[in-house]
Amino acid sequence: MPEATLHDTDIYAWSERQAAALRRLAGRTDLPVDLDLLTVAEEIEDLGVSQLNAVESYIRLILSHLVLAFSDSRSDAIRHWAAKAATWHSELEQRLTPAILGKVRLNRVWQSALREADGKLKAYSRTKARERVRRALPQEGCPIPLQDLCSVGFDFEDIVRRLSAFGHDGDQT
Repeated sequence: MPEATLHDTDIYAWSERQAAALRRLAGRTDLPVDLDLLTVAEEIEDLGVSQLNAVESYIRLILSHLVLAFSDSRSDAIRHWAAKAATWHSELEQRLTPAILGKVRLNRVWQSALREADGKLKAYSRTKARERVRRALPQEGCPIPLQDLCSVGFDFEDIVRRLSAFGHDGDQT
């Protein structure tokens, strides 16, 4: 695939490839002394990392709202949480590439989402909802496959239903 096309379709893969090429060039002696290829490589690599961070951020926001919906399936805020998740999913789709998909640290993102949801529930004195999340949902290891969160057919309500199938010991029933 030509580099221009890769830049347009997978900025993460492009940035990794370009950074590696620049690092290989950095050792050459026939280039200008003031050409700081290692720093340029790092800056280009950071471009890809920022896209990965954005993707993980949208996934965290979606997951935290799924946890909130799980915590109280009768809440008046369910539609609001679903609408926010739909907006973030649209943003996620715009940034997601095959290379980024392979780099998402889903378990780390899941733990951040649990902490975020817990903080929101605590702020609103939702003690029973906090306990339900802690008791029923796995605290380590995201129970939702990454593909389900990133697919075009993302279905907030279906994932909340699947989370609701978790029993008291954290295993799906």
